[in-house]
Amino acid sequence: MPILAEPDRVPRGVLRADDRLAALEVLRQPQAANPSYLTVAQFAALRTHLPV
Repeated sequence: MPILAEPDRVPRGVLRADDRLAALEVLRQPQAANPSYLTVAQFAALRTHLPV
């Protein structure tokens, strides 16, 4: 997945407000080592916030 331009990035507050994304590893453990992962359901939810 490419890094989005600044105006297209999803703000942390939006991710935290979405119940489907509240348990994202990157939000639970922000200092964890890369790579971080998403479940299939989390990725589908994240895509609803991304530009087309």
